[in-house]
Amino acid sequence: MPSEHRYDADVDYSIVLTRPREQSGEVAFLFSQYELVCLVMPTIEVQFIPPAETEKGYLERLEYDSSWVIFTSANGVRSTASYLKNMLESARFAVQGEATARAFREAFSREPDLISSRFTSDVFGEELAAHAHPSSYFLLPGPAVRSGQIETTLKEKGSRVEIWVSYETVPVRPDDLLLRQLQDRPARHICLFFSPSSFHSLLQATSPQLLRKLHLVAFGPVTAAAIEEAGFVCRLHCKSGGLPALAEALREYVDGLKGSAG
Repeated sequence: MPSEHRYDADVDYSIVLTRPREQSGEVAFLFSQYELVCLVMPTIEVQFIPPAETEKGYLERLEYDSSWVIFTSANGVRSTASYLKNMLESARFAVQGEATARAFREAFSREPDLISSRFTSDVFGEELAAHAHPSSYFLLPGPAVRSGQIETTLKEKGSRVEIWVSYETVPVRPDDLLLRQLQDRPARHICLFFSPSSFHSLLQATSPQLLRKLHLVAFGPVTAAAIEEAGFVCRLHCKSGGLPALAEALREYVDGLKGSAG
């Protein structure tokens, strides 16, 4: 599986992957199936946070009846799996998206109890509420920054919801050589952001002038909003359908750029 591609002068457009390096290989491989060339340039890395006393109390509550653990990302799974493996009999597990489901299968060697039918958080929240008892207890491991849609939906149904901040993303400076490649031909690079933190990290490492010349693309509404709120144009916003839908949208976008250039 290819994990990184350097810039090829013969390629018209490159998709710049700004997510952590260990998460970019699968995306680059998928995109290659759509004849998209990727440039792996991490702007963030993930750091796991061990549970404090408060989170240990959340874990103890999972031993009660009608409790759920909700994973919205593969990092949420990886950062908490070692603490949750003894809860497989007492709690049920729900995941959002196929990438999260794969991480769950790898960590727990079984299928999750519920996989969201769509990637959007509002739909996932409604599905969880429909499957669970109104008095169910939900634990959501994940990052501190989140949309909040899932917990809002569940609380409106009368459920108790606790947030376990199990990991954080920290900025890393992109490779200087790759930054120069972006500066040399900014109009030929499509920067793909999977989180607001990845966008803000690149903004800190470069300049607003450069970012305005790049094609900025977001995966998910929270990331798109962060780009727009910073005063930049989000040229493509993939809302649903997961990575295959994103790959198809990028393929169409690149074809449109080539058509207009021709």
